[in-house]
Amino acid sequence: MAHIGQFIDGKFEILQLIGRGGMSRVYLARDIHLGKKWVVKEIPGRINGEENALFMNAALSEAQIIMSLDHPSIVRIVDIFRDDQAVYIVEDYVQGKSLREITDSGGLRDAQILKDWSIQLCRILIYLHSRKPPVIYRDIKPENIILTDSGHLKLIDFGIARRYRKEKDRDTVYLGTVQYAAPEQYEEYRSQTDARTDIYGFGKTLEYLAAQSPGISDPVREVIQRCTRERPEERYQSAEELLQTLERIGSFRKRGPGRKILAGLLTVLFGTAAILLWRRTVDLSVERQMTFVMDQIAECGEDGIFSQEEEEQLLNLIVPHLEEWREKEGFAEMMYQMGSLYWNDYEYGRAEHVGAREAVRWFELAENEIAEAKLYLNMGSLQTDMDMTDPVTFRTGSGEEMFEKMFLMLNQAETDTIPYLLKLDACFLAAECTARYITLFQKDGIEGSDVQSLILRIRNCSGAATELSPAPEMSERLSVLLDQLEEMKTYYYGESQADE
Repeated sequence: MAHIGQFIDGKFEILQLIGRGGMSRVYLARDIHLGKKWVVKEIPGRINGEENALFMNAALSEAQIIMSLDHPSIVRIVDIFRDDQAVYIVEDYVQGKSLREITDSGGLRDAQILKDWSIQLCRILIYLHSRKPPVIYRDIKPENIILTDSGHLKLIDFGIARRYRKEKDRDTVYLGTVQYAAPEQYEEYRSQTDARTDIYGFGKTLEYLAAQSPGISDPVREVIQRCTRERPEERYQSAEELLQTLERIGSFRKRGPGRKILAGLLTVLFGTAAILLWRRTVDLSVERQMTFVMDQIAECGEDGIFSQEEEEQLLNLIVPHLEEWREKEGFAEMMYQMGSLYWNDYEYGRAEHVGAREAVRWFELAENEIAEAKLYLNMGSLQTDMDMTDPVTFRTGSGEEMFEKMFLMLNQAETDTIPYLLKLDACFLAAECTARYITLFQKDGIEGSDVQSLILRIRNCSGAATELSPAPEMSERLSVLLDQLEEMKTYYYGESQADE
């Protein structure tokens, strides 16, 4: 076994043990030439005097599979070597916490976060299953999913992944983690694992995470039940089908008890409230009507939650007056405040960015007079593109369109009148878009030097914003994300092209 301070292959210094299994150990190591940190997985040739051929072969198979993949949510293998004692696999060091660490420490309190995680994980499975031949992961569990500092999931440990072979009717070796393994992963089932095996593991993982987050909605529980049915033919038949179901679920949060019974009464109550407010505004001058509505908007944002009931109430007050108020002083400010309410506080749109998309139509009415509204408008347009674009099944040219939108957005963010926090929001969005779609940019013919220019623009814009920023933690997270972008850029484009 390796030990702290040992040099592997003459250049990787072992810093600490960060994980262990029955047949392997995982170390944090430093490349003494580059100063960069890596993960080194050690698989010994013998365990307790017995040959460890099964797991050595599995490790080499894992390396072959990972090296054939190209996805930002999957770790890279950068080196493989062996000596008389063991096989060593050098992989990316992913900074972040596993989903088990996050949930077990009480870090998951909002059920809506699960929707974002679930969709990210589902898209990773779509990528794996779309390979030729498909790659079946077979070990989806919270421990193997890392949430990075940039908010993206990374899948690690492909130790029991396999390539699906159509001509085989059963697996040669059956492996898996008991709590998350599908029935077909056990020898007595006598069946070959396929994409539906990963869907079972997905369901068990979602079940575990949901148990740590009270208030999960019934549609989510129905997804879990279907994913984890014993017979593969009764589960979702593909990750694409599962993704479509997840995206149709408006909220992962369970509505309060008796919600359906009270729905009709709430409609009547808020309808009556809107009528009373309408009657009050009719008797006021236009200026006082607009002031009254602005007060209502401010009140709706006081608790940080813009509910659907409040939305209905405001729409009843504003929509009938839109044309009448359009040319009045203060109209653009009202539209901007409505857009901000949707963007920041919309109750049922946070995780899936529904609020951002709804905000766009209000910002459009304010963009000619308010610079912040124009920036928000372009941020909303980019966010919509990101929500609608799958990196795996992208439309040619969509990467170039996103790239142009990011430069336009940063041009606006650099304006002196834009508040610091809004600058940072725009920089974060550009950085997250680049991290998610850098492979798409490359396939669309965008040069490495252009990606480098974009990263530099983000650094410059965020650097100007952080000199007096009231959000140092946010600035630090952006700095970490930008460092990761530099590494991704070098990986996908190489040093020479990226630095032209």
